Amino acid sequence: MSKDSIFKRIHDTLVTDDGEAAPIVKGTNTPTPAPYNMPYGSFGATPSSFPASGFPGAPGIGPVLDEAVYKTVLDKTNFDNTTTAAMIHKYLDAMEGTPLDPTAKFKTALQQAARLEGLTADKVLATFDTLKQLLKAESDRFATSVNNMVTKEVTARQNQLQQIADTIAQKQHEIEQLQMTHTQVAGELADAQTKVSNATTQFGLAAQRRSAEIDQQQAQFSALLK
Repeated sequence: MSKDSIFKRIHDTLVTDDGEAAPIVKGTNTPTPAPYNMPYGSFGATPSSFPASGFPGAPGIGPVLDEAVYKTVLDKTNFDNTTTAAMIHKYLDAMEGTPLDPTAKFKTALQQAARLEGLTADKVLATFDTLKQLLKAESDRFATSVNNMVTKEVTARQNQLQQIADTIAQKQHEIEQLQMTHTQVAGELADAQTKVSNATTQFGLAAQRRSAEIDQQQAQFSALLK
């Protein structure tokens, strides 16, 4: 028996290859129910089963959906993996090859599941509420994972860059201080060199004058002592 998605089986049966509604195959003395408007595909269908404008990521609408990411989410929220789907499949698959039209098969399967398994409409709809809760839990888990990644891969590097920037600023401040100190010391050196040069010059001049005075005094005494 085929185990395709319940929704996909109904959709594929109701729609022909050219997109037109397929003719209803009536069973003997079986009234034709009103068409059952199932959504395109199911949680088990791929995004390509949906109209181009039916999901984010379609051309011209936004980023293109990564099928691998979608499959990860699908695997954890697939209606066909639920107990409810298993009950419906049990009776729907048993009618494979019968002349009933797809809608009648589906409703008959639901009726049998309700009578023999206790499956009610509320339980079927509650299954989708559970899938929404699973999707919410998966979204929360993913958000936590992203936050952890941001902390590890982004925030840590931002802090590192800030530390580097702070170090550069500190070093620049130190360089400025050193430049100021260098200028001050250079000025003090120039002053000291000037003082030394002046002192040397003055001492040289004083020594020359005193040497001349001593020579003159010596000459005077030499003349008196003759």
